[in-house]
Amino acid sequence: MSWGNVQMISGMYCLDSKSELSYAKNEIKEEIKRYGNIEEYPDLGNDILPIVSIETVCKSLEEAEELADSLDWKGKYSLLIPYKDVGDEDIWTIKVNTIYLNIYHEENNLEKYIKRTKGCRNHKSKFVGCPRCGSRLNRKSINNDKCPLCGQDISSSTVKKTIKRYKNNIKEMEKELRKEKEKLSYKAKTKYLFLYEEDLKY
Repeated sequence: MSWGNVQMISGMYCLDSKSELSYAKNEIKEEIKRYGNIEEYPDLGNDILPIVSIETVCKSLEEAEELADSLDWKGKYSLLIPYKDVGDEDIWTIKVNTIYLNIYHEENNLEKYIKRTKGCRNHKSKFVGCPRCGSRLNRKSINNDKCPLCGQDISSSTVKKTIKRYKNNIKEMEKELRKEKEKLSYKAKTKYLFLYEEDLKY
């Protein structure tokens, strides 16, 4: 993070238990004192904003983050949200592991496809036309899939459709993965998402 003209600090901690909250608070206080305007506000960093504890236990870290996004808390108070650690691989079923591996392989396939088609390598002609600025570009001089003159994506429609298909597949599998993991929340350990945003008084 660049501290040139920063007026606020913000962040998050994933705590194994509430007993770790005091450590997180001390870390935030030190951060405020380090970067805050203590010349005008010498007491800055002696304390942080009040912490509001949410009673509802979320089924996953993702659900806890979504809950935080739905609340108007930033700059007003800090949030402590309990959630089930369904990211713990020790509780995963065969189905969850299979989906996880399928995502991994699909991401690898996407990465390989992008490398294979980068620089319009799949174009058969020596020259590639830019649909935006009309430039006629030598295919060998193209290092990526952008027009060097206007920045337009000049990859073929086939490449675009294939990449989109890979990404959609990954997105759907990620949804399924989350759904299956959250089914295991009943046997997952409870952790705590602690979010903060503090004014540096500049």
